[in-house]
Amino acid sequence: MSAPLFRDDILFYQRVLSVSGFYGGALNGRWTAEVEAADEAFAAEFSSIATELGAFESRSEGNIRTLLPQTQRAARGFLTRAKQLTGFDVRIISGTRTYAEQDLLYRKGRGSPGPIVTNAKGGQSNHNFAIAWDVGIFKDGHYLTGDTTSEARTYKKLAELARGGDLEWGGDWTSFRDMPHYQLRLGLTLGQVRSLFESGKPYTGPNVAALEVAAAQPTSEPRAVRATRAKKAKKAKVKKAKVKKTKAKKTKKKAKAKKTRRAAPKRRARRG
Repeated sequence: MSAPLFRDDILFYQRVLSVSGFYGGALNGRWTAEVEAADEAFAAEFSSIATELGAFESRSEGNIRTLLPQTQRAARGFLTRAKQLTGFDVRIISGTRTYAEQDLLYRKGRGSPGPIVTNAKGGQSNHNFAIAWDVGIFKDGHYLTGDTTSEARTYKKLAELARGGDLEWGGDWTSFRDMPHYQLRLGLTLGQVRSLFESGKPYTGPNVAALEVAAAQPTSEPRAVRATRAKKAKKAKVKKAKVKKTKAKKTKKKAKAKKTRRAAPKRRARRG
């Protein structure tokens, strides 16, 4: 098994695991057997998604591994479209960052060497919540930064061809355009996402539904029991929807038959 993610910031990793639905313990910054089990489950899910949707070169894989499972799927879908439709050598060059890593990035150009690359401090970027990634386009081994007009057009073309409806592109921003940046479209404010993340509550679609089911159950139940109950509840919901759909079809069919019966005497009268 590869090394655990974010081992230098266990509290941060506990939050990632909790938001992903793999960890239900205390957010206390301690590496316990339960955290290790959740880490193994998270890694197994990563491998499963890679097998299902396809794997890429090592740099992209290392960054995809840091994302929430739903984001991993979106990132792999994006890369697949990018390679099929654009002909560019596209890689994911940045994934999830801890708050501390984000603060270091923020200090660039503000006391640390290099130009300013972000206006976001720790906790102010969607990279901190495992729902965003940056891509790099390479031409003959040369990294295109997007800083020139020509390179910006290349990043725009990539977004036009490879962006899915579930993604937001940083190139559409007006205050700080970020051509390489993509993130999940959640319909939540940054503050809402941060609040959910820090409390270990899901904010991506599939996990929000699971959270609603779990919230209605006693917290004293073992996690496995809650998971089984949630699975049954999901099946019941699907079954209920099917029954409702079937009833609607029957009602429509009966109404149509009734209308036909009412019209039949009139047709006979016209024939006479």
